Amino acid sequence: AALCEMAATAKETAASGDYPRAIAMILDATKEIRKALRLMGVKQ
Repeated sequence: AALCEMAATAKETAASGDYPRAIAMILDATKEIRKALRLMGVKQ
């Protein structure tokens, strides 16, 4: 749920024209997903 909220917030930020911040937010969400997968034992 938190990741969906992060994506929605990033989309709103992009819609307001702050693309650099929106991109950073998506990258942060991606980092959180990767961290969660590593904790579950999933490897690249």
